[in-house]
Amino acid sequence: MNLFYSELDKEKLNKNFLAIREDSYIKKVLNDWAQGFVDRDNKFVTEFQTTFNSSFWELYLFACFKELKLDVDFSNQSPDFFVEGENNKEFLVEAVIASNPKDGLPEWERENVLHDIELFDKYTEYSNIVELATIRLMQALTFKFNKFIDDYSQKDYCKNKPFVVAVAPFEQPFFFTQNTNAIRRALYTFDIPDYEDIDGERFVYGNKKVKAVIKPNGTKLPLGLFLDPKYEGISAVMFSNTATSGKARVLSEDDRLILIAFEKYNDYGLDKIKGVEEKNIYRESLIEGINIFHNPYAKHPLEIEELKHPDIVHHYYDPEEEEFYTKIKHEALFHRLVYTVRNSHLLTKRDREKYKKDIINKIFKNTSE
Repeated sequence: MNLFYSELDKEKLNKNFLAIREDSYIKKVLNDWAQGFVDRDNKFVTEFQTTFNSSFWELYLFACFKELKLDVDFSNQSPDFFVEGENNKEFLVEAVIASNPKDGLPEWERENVLHDIELFDKYTEYSNIVELATIRLMQALTFKFNKFIDDYSQKDYCKNKPFVVAVAPFEQPFFFTQNTNAIRRALYTFDIPDYEDIDGERFVYGNKKVKAVIKPNGTKLPLGLFLDPKYEGISAVMFSNTATSGKARVLSEDDRLILIAFEKYNDYGLDKIKGVEEKNIYRESLIEGINIFHNPYAKHPLEIEELKHPDIVHHYYDPEEEEFYTKIKHEALFHRLVYTVRNSHLLTKRDREKYKKDIINKIFKNTSE
């Protein structure tokens, strides 16, 4: 499977594909991810080149399964992944992405947003990001939930197995800064924690709830899919806002000046861990950024030992106690932004440091705030 050879006209190629097809560093990473992947309908490469994000997400998931020593069986046409762990424990994964609405700005327009004050203010306002993400994630999840009920649940090889919907957000510029706020709303109605800081100590009383959002056409969209027992066939939702080309860049052998701005979970304090580091110092694993949200009403709960990796965050809800809890490690990745200085090999050491400070002041300072 040659991901990067194309005979298509340039205007048919996706902007993200055009941005990386001549990038030897990212191409190597993606080709490694694709080793062993089976193109069952002979259109994966075309979709990778023309629509990109959904195919990229599938490649990333496949690479993660390999990293976790999980076997993938491609003998059935659907769903996307039939996965087997130790002790012959099997589960099914169907991948989907949340894309921009027809009148919305595509996520690949981020560079234009960075340099347009009016657009920057609009598309980096956190409440706007979470609101749109909630709507688009709900639509993507509902579509796949209905697909499971109407199609997959009727297939003999899908019966009596945990079924996971894997969703990635690509619905807007700076989509990656939503962290898990929108997906928590969509699945459990949970928004931000309800807490009070007293004398340097944080007292958490629960989670504020958002039971519905208003779509642009004025209709009300109810939230809380995992609070409805009718979705018992869906065992869990797998989510990542960090499965981007930035992930491939961080994992690559690219030795240019590359800066990574990040936010991470802090288990020892009240504030997130924020920073900017050069790539040669920064560390991130392939599977960091994956979150698994478990359905409390699942008919077949997802209990796969390989998925209990410390780099994977697990979210649970107990409907009887009305308690939401998370298994998360210190410094778990929330999100990151990668900036590459393309001709940095031509810079002197002094100019390199100056360039680094300028980038932090102009871009990372704003985005981290």
